[in-house]
Formats: sequence, structure tokens, C-alpha cells
Amino acid sequence: MLLQLSIRDFVIVQDLELEFQAGFTALTGETGAGKSILIDALALALGGRADADQVRSGAERAEVSAEFSVQTLPLLQQWLVQSELQGDPGQLLLRRVVDRNGRSRALINGHVATVAQLREVGAQIILGNTYHLFVRPGMDVMRHFGGLHRFMNWDGPILTDSGGFQVFSLAKLRKITEEGVHFQNHIDGSPMFLGPREAMEIQAALGSDIAMLFDECPPFPCPHEKVAESLERTLRWAARCKEVPTPGMKFGIVQGSSFEDLRRHSAEALVALGFDGYAVGGVSVGEPEPEMMRAVEYSVPFLPAEKPRYAMGLGTPPQLVEMVARGIDMFDCVLPTRLARNGTAYTARGTISLKNAQFTLDAGPIEEGCACAACRGFSRGYLRHLVKSEEILGLRLISLHNLHFYLELMARMRREIEAGTFAAFRREFVAGYRTSAEP
Repeated sequence: MLLQLSIRDFVIVQDLELEFQAGFTALTGETGAGKSILIDALALALGGRADADQVRSGAERAEVSAEFSVQTLPLLQQWLVQSELQGDPGQLLLRRVVDRNGRSRALINGHVATVAQLREVGAQIILGNTYHLFVRPGMDVMRHFGGLHRFMNWDGPILTDSGGFQVFSLAKLRKITEEGVHFQNHIDGSPMFLGPREAMEIQAALGSDIAMLFDECPPFPCPHEKVAESLERTLRWAARCKEVPTPGMKFGIVQGSSFEDLRRHSAEALVALGFDGYAVGGVSVGEPEPEMMRAVEYSVPFLPAEKPRYAMGLGTPPQLVEMVARGIDMFDCVLPTRLARNGTAYTARGTISLKNAQFTLDAGPIEEGCACAACRGFSRGYLRHLVKSEEILGLRLISLHNLHFYLELMARMRREIEAGTFAAFRREFVAGYRTSAEP
């Protein structure tokens, strides 16, 4: 039963709230009274096509919300719980937002991407960005909610970076001192400070299960003496980070740019300090791929094999395979979702752009044999339609596919290692992968 319909900046309606009572069955009125606008608004909330013309002239976006009672629909209530889309007991809230460019977002009980979907693709751990959470929503909000796990309703492990990479990418807005970094945040330019103690205290407030040490990431290329100076400061910061209590583990970060002697020195010094795991940082910062691989090769031999070894900010599927071969255990990478936002999907043979006209009539899945939600339920042709129509569902489905692809690749490598066949798999996969799998 429809309980309430809220309309804001939709067609010619600026702001309207309608409540419905039991027994309501028909909408009547004179010609031109606006009945069709109400019907169109409800249709939008129920998943109808979004269009820029639906946004009221002069407004930034149109919003429609429809609230239903679902107390007499136990199967729907069960599905909402299983999909972790539940809201208030016995109620369903559908919300649709359309911006003036015609792009839309659909929400069910306030949820866009759900924890259930992350679990479905097999995610065991997620990454939180310390800098961005520090800037917005801020630590007062995080403390109010009791940490990031409760804030986002995720009961698995969370790894948080220290914020160092983001801060040091603000080259024109920052000043480095022995205490830390003074910088202007990228949102409103207000002055902020982040140092080793502050970075660890923020991660403690987030409730991080794996907290990364605060480090300086030098650019590429950078002279040896500058990298050496930066590295010594990073090692002093590492010692200070270790002293700050955090609820979970701490990982050290090996720096040293492309210099073999500095990479070894960094790794050995961090191991001497003693941490729960170790990351190879300062890679994928503009250097050619061979330089990136050498940085890993210069670092990994000096890190303990019995502790996790993590390559930060990497990489493409062949790069993951090659770095596992070099002893890396963990990765984080934005490519699966970044490429998905451009309509690009991963396959075992390479990437495909679902924007391309060749997929217009393609009834097959993104990849045959893939068990992800997108491949189980939707064709390439339909996904192309969603992407070309700028419907957010298309980008969401491709994101889920790409995440599934990456996680399944890691699972496949674990199986190959256990079976003693990883070397053959490595050769076959890397040889058969192309940046673009399209003819």
C-alpha cells in the first residue's frame, strides 16, 4: 500500500507531500490538474526512465520518494532482509534522484551499494581512505557512530591507509616538516595538519583492523639524495607511529623510489622495528612498468615471508599475477570500479568497452562462465543500453562484475599455488591477456 509520495523539483512541482489512506484506489481531477505528473513521479520512483526534462527549470535535481507499507508481503520483507536493504519494520522507501544532466540514482531504503552485494562478489576486506574520511565527514561523525564498521554496516576487516599518499599528492598545497605535513584540504582550501601521531589516532578512531603507517611518498623521478632524505624522515615517523595505540594491526611501508640500496635499507629498518605486515609503497606513481616491478623486486626479499606483503595501489590483472610471482600477497586498486564508471569490463582475455556499437545486439554475458550478478542476469546489449543512457545501474553492474573478476583471479592464483601449477598458469594468463580483448 502506498503511504506517502514526496516530490521536489519534478517537472513544474517545486515541493509536494501527499499522504494516502487505506482504501485509496483512484486519482481524479480536471484536465490540467497535474494527475499525469503525479503518475509519472510515482513511475520514476518505481524504476521508470529518468530524463533531464523531469528536472524543474532552474533546479539542480529532481527528487521523488514513495513510501509503502509491506506488512502483508512477507516474501518481499524477507528479500529486503536477505539483500540487506531493510529499513523501518514493515515499510519500504523508494527514492529516485535525477540531476539536470539526466543522470539518476535509485535507492531502496537509503541503500545504493549494499554490503550483501560486496559479500556476494567475495570481498573479505575493504579499504577506507583516511584522508578523505578525515576531511569529510570528519572525526566527530566517526566517533559518534563508533567507527567505520558501524558507520557503513560492515562486519568484516577494514584496512585504512594513513592518508600520506593523498596529502603528498597535494604538492602545491602542502609543507613538510619533521612533525608532519601542513596542507590545504582539496574541498574548501582550509588549513589542516597530519603527522604520524595524528594519522594513527584517526585510524584508531575509525576502528581500523589494519592501520598503515604515515609515510612520505616521493614523486618519480626524484634524485637519490632527495629520496634518501625523505626515507629517513619516513623511518623516524614509523618509530613514532608504532608508539600510538591502535585497535588492530600496523603495517610498515617500504619506500625508496627506484633505488635498490634505499629499498633494501627501508625494508630492513622497518623489519627491525617490527610490524604485523609490510607494504611496498611509492609504486605506480608515474614510473614505467619495468621500474615498478624492480621496486617490488628490490623490496620483497628483505621482508619476512611469514607476514603479509602488500603492494599498494596496484594493479592490472597481469601485474597482479606477476607480483604474486614475486612474493606479494595483498593488493588494493581503484581500476575495477574506475573503469566500470567508463563502461569498461574485465575479461580473462582483456578489457572490453561496453559503450561500443558492436555490443548493441549482443545477447551474451560480459564473460561466459562468470558467476557474478551482472553475467547471471544481463546481456552485453542491455548493459550497453544502460551505459549509453547514463543509467547508474549499468555502472553498478559492471563494477560488481569487475570486482568479482579481480577476486576470482586472486582465488584462482591461490588454487594454482596450492596445486603446484602456478608457474604454468602465470605463463598462460599473461600471454593471453590483452589491454583490449575486442577485435
